[in-house]
Amino acid sequence: MDPSAVHQVCAQLVGAVEVSLDPNASVSKRREAYEACEQFKENSPICAQCGQVLAQLPNPAIIRHFGLQLMEHCIRHRWNVLSIEDKLFIKESSMELLRGGTLSMFDEQSHIKDAIARLIVEMVKREWPQQWPSFLEEMDALCKRGPTQAELALLIFRRLAEDVAVLQTLESNQRRKDIHHALNANMESIFGFFLHVINTNLQLIGNAEANKIPLKLCEVVLKTLSAFVEWVSSAALIYNNGQLLHSLCALLNDSQCEPVLYAAAECLVQILNRKGSWEERQFAVVLLQNPHTMNCICMAAERGLRCPPSEPVYLFLKLLTQVVTGLGSQMQYLLAKDASTALPANFSIFLEVLMLFTQHPSHVITRECNSLWAAFFKHDQISKNPEFIVYAKRWIEISVPKCMKVGVPSQTECASSVYSTMDFDSDEEFFVFFHRYRAEMQDCLNQVTLILPLEAFQYAECCLMTVMSKETPAVCSFFTPLVIEWEAVTVVLDSVLNKILHCAVRPSPAAGLGLIKQCLQLQNNDPFIMSFVLSSISALFVFLSMDQACAATLPQVLQKIFSALVFALPGQTKDKRTRAVKNVRRHAASLMVKLAQKYPLLLLPLFDEIKVTINNLSTAPDQLSQLEIVTLQEALILVSNHFNDYARQTSFIAETIEPISPIWVSLGPVFSDVRAFMSYVGLDKPPVEPSTEDTNGKNRSRIMRCTKLLFAIIRRSQWPTDPELQAKGGFIACHTPNGVPVQKNPAAPHFLPNFLPQLLALCKTLHDLWKPEALAALSEGYKKCNDMVEELKRNALGTNVTSWSLVESVEHRPQSPLERMQNFLTTLYEHCYLILGAAGVSFGHDFYSIPMLSENLVLSVFTDLDHVPDYRLRSLIRPFLKSFISCCPSSYYEILKPLLSAICPYMYQRLTNKWQHIASLYDNGEIESPETCDTQCCEAVLEDNLNRLLSREYFDLLRAVLIGSSPGFSAAADETMDVPMDAGPLNAKNTEVISDLGKQMLSVDVICQSIFLCVLKAFSWSDNTLSQRATQLTLPLVKLLFAENKLSDQAVSHIMCSILHGLEVQGEHENVSTSFTHLGASVYDILRPQFAVVKEIMLSIPGTSVEDVNRLDEKVLNPVKGAKREKSIRDSFRKISLKIANEGTSKLFQKKVNIKDLRPMPRKVKVSSALMDSPDVQHNVLDDLFGNW
Repeated sequence: MDPSAVHQVCAQLVGAVEVSLDPNASVSKRREAYEACEQFKENSPICAQCGQVLAQLPNPAIIRHFGLQLMEHCIRHRWNVLSIEDKLFIKESSMELLRGGTLSMFDEQSHIKDAIARLIVEMVKREWPQQWPSFLEEMDALCKRGPTQAELALLIFRRLAEDVAVLQTLESNQRRKDIHHALNANMESIFGFFLHVINTNLQLIGNAEANKIPLKLCEVVLKTLSAFVEWVSSAALIYNNGQLLHSLCALLNDSQCEPVLYAAAECLVQILNRKGSWEERQFAVVLLQNPHTMNCICMAAERGLRCPPSEPVYLFLKLLTQVVTGLGSQMQYLLAKDASTALPANFSIFLEVLMLFTQHPSHVITRECNSLWAAFFKHDQISKNPEFIVYAKRWIEISVPKCMKVGVPSQTECASSVYSTMDFDSDEEFFVFFHRYRAEMQDCLNQVTLILPLEAFQYAECCLMTVMSKETPAVCSFFTPLVIEWEAVTVVLDSVLNKILHCAVRPSPAAGLGLIKQCLQLQNNDPFIMSFVLSSISALFVFLSMDQACAATLPQVLQKIFSALVFALPGQTKDKRTRAVKNVRRHAASLMVKLAQKYPLLLLPLFDEIKVTINNLSTAPDQLSQLEIVTLQEALILVSNHFNDYARQTSFIAETIEPISPIWVSLGPVFSDVRAFMSYVGLDKPPVEPSTEDTNGKNRSRIMRCTKLLFAIIRRSQWPTDPELQAKGGFIACHTPNGVPVQKNPAAPHFLPNFLPQLLALCKTLHDLWKPEALAALSEGYKKCNDMVEELKRNALGTNVTSWSLVESVEHRPQSPLERMQNFLTTLYEHCYLILGAAGVSFGHDFYSIPMLSENLVLSVFTDLDHVPDYRLRSLIRPFLKSFISCCPSSYYEILKPLLSAICPYMYQRLTNKWQHIASLYDNGEIESPETCDTQCCEAVLEDNLNRLLSREYFDLLRAVLIGSSPGFSAAADETMDVPMDAGPLNAKNTEVISDLGKQMLSVDVICQSIFLCVLKAFSWSDNTLSQRATQLTLPLVKLLFAENKLSDQAVSHIMCSILHGLEVQGEHENVSTSFTHLGASVYDILRPQFAVVKEIMLSIPGTSVEDVNRLDEKVLNPVKGAKREKSIRDSFRKISLKIANEGTSKLFQKKVNIKDLRPMPRKVKVSSALMDSPDVQHNVLDDLFGNW
């Protein structure tokens, strides 16, 4: 085209670009200008020519960038249709821009450099190496023109490596493989070029002004290297005796340019984070065996630690810490894989550097180091090394200071706080981190105790004695230094003594007994210190089990615990106890439960004395709260389980439950009528304040006392685990026809006949509270009593972050009458279903053999569910129903059928309607982010989240019914099928089979239909987690129903359409799309031989090729034996089905890029040695080698 015409068009484009970016122009003008630019980009035949003109200097940067975009657009979207002349024009224009079309290195803007680099990279993707073999030579010649061109060449290599190997954004897999192969083939020269740039520019560093260019080039080449070192072969890294690795380590000591330090450290981190076999980690051997490496790292660490705290220095130290820990991880791997490998000669220097970083005030750096210490403590060879033992002792000495909860960003008096302000945005974020950090510290302490038990105990002993000798301030709070120190000491003491019994060499019981006596003699009335003393006694209790003589101290220990149990500050009454005092008392009660769980045989001889003490305290007026009494009763029940005598245990349970029996019986009429219940608890009366004058509050307290004690009894009472003790103690009720003993629980005869009927009536009444007539009878002050409590709301919304602001007072504001009522109803509802769930676990046959049990449950627990909200229904599904089903003996499976016949159809209909409602809220824009929306919108978000939680928990229940209980759903389920891959239908290794329980339940049509329809319906619900769980249940269901000939053409059509619809709705998510594709391929493989309708469904997919479907059909109907059969079918199914997969928002309007594959690159063919020995072959080879000479 005429150059003048091109310039005329360019002038119009310049005007359009300026208008589109002019903030003073109207919206319509900017839109028109933008659309004009886009239309020109898409349709103009002179797009590349105009781009070349606009990209020239001295046009403004905005215009030049637009010109480069035009040229890039031609390469990306028109390259396949451009003529050879146009391609050469674009290529030469781009190379000319590289040679002299930019400003100098420091004057040119980075986005211009990046745009020019993209031009070359896009051409490389389409032409190199087959049709642009001189690319590397041209880049080499370009670098010789000056530092500006060298920088651009490095940017080209960096983007090419990122697109091809790191991010793998290249659209054509074949082209990606070609370029990847070419890069590897030329890696020696490429890395040689990188090293040449580094070494050359390091030598040029002189005065400050002259340093700018060489330092900048060093920084750029290191950033380019970071795009290569993750994936190149290990041979490239250790080329020329590891010159690259040594250069990177040497750069760590070059303090003249901080960006160079960071880039060198980042490269080393990426190298040391590489995985692979022993051979692929030879770079680590090079680093470890060279003494220069550790010397460089050590000097860099010492220099960085001497510098005053600043963000750049701190960033470098964190990178250097990752270098050290990465090197240690590689060392550990090499030692584990090859037993003959010896520790490096400079191992002590490495440990010294690691210790330097471990002692750093930053918790983040310390945590990074502790991960390596923990691995070393567990390593057989390293943990026995004498040099390491010395440093392990030093690590123990810094454990207590590192466990202290200091360094809060809002505090400034601590050195750690300076670094916390750089790492965390708030105190809350710091404490979330610190919780994980301390847990990892405890794991390290556990492991080091196994190595050095005596040293660990001696240090913990010294710390405890030190902190006990310190004077307590008049007033303590969470942030008092002594409280912080006490807390750290108790953490260390518990972590050390937790593993002491696993050690071959243990501290003497006398040493532990001495510490216990010191704790018993400590007189301190501060609630915080008392609580820490109890924690110390709890940790030291292990010594009482080590020596019979030490057990004589047990009465004194119990006396100390009981004194804390009744602790109160002067002048305090039961109703006026502070939060700190309540915490001490509850800590003492909980400690009794812990001791009863861990050391029941120690407490058993003193059972009668403990029981008398607890009974006296329980009957004393205004002494113990109901929660404290129930907790102490739990401890007694745990100890009584070791009577190993059914008659004695059941007698004790009768004695324990006797005080609440008349109360529970008297509550029968209250539980049976909703209006009587409302009147009894005060729901139909105005709220009363203060709580001491609320007579209905005492009624609520009676109910809670009964339910808490019942739950404690049912949960804790159990029979012996030893079959011989069961027989001797009278715990065997009978035997099954197979000879399996049936145990009886000591609490069953007291709970089942006397308490269960009223409990079921209470469950029905709690559901009746949601009926319109009951809601209308509520008093005005209790209209919102059924609302969700605020804490549960925050949990459901994911905004329940604990406030950790510095508050001297720990008193909580008193609850209002409405809040007390809300907490009462919430807790009561949860306790009812916890009791029912625990009854199945604890009572077994005694519970499931109750006559009419399933009918009574249906008439009570499953009535009026339409009125019950999601957050209440969750308590029924998870704590009760899932546990009830999972623990049901096989001989009583029949009683589950009425329950599931009632709940499964109801849940299917309820969830279907609720998900449709949620979808309408999204469509109407009524659901937004909870941080930005108003109150009404937050309620909609809460409703959505609760629906998701309920749906997921219901699918957990379905899994328990169909497959069996498991720790939880995983992306890949347990491998329970082992069928040869070369025969039969597709077998997904990550699927299970239907259990015997599932088969019996699915034999009931209403259960089978509602479960299967619900699973298929979940494919289209907008919850990835739920869809994944549904796909895991579908294949076992299909296999079972297919094997039992229960599938019709209509059912098969519905199954296949549901899978494809799920792929259509949720195909934008790669993991979900993969699950649906694998499921669809497996289902097609199973059903196609008998149901031709599945082929018709596949043919109905828009844009589907008949040849593709026939090819899939051929693979299924005429299978070829081999391990690749499964993959072949999945690939064919994916090719067909992904045409309907939904795309993410980011890809909806993205123009597709099509890169043509080039001719295959020649591959080296291996010739067998026998063939090479043939004279004819030798003659031909010689002809090939010297024929052209």
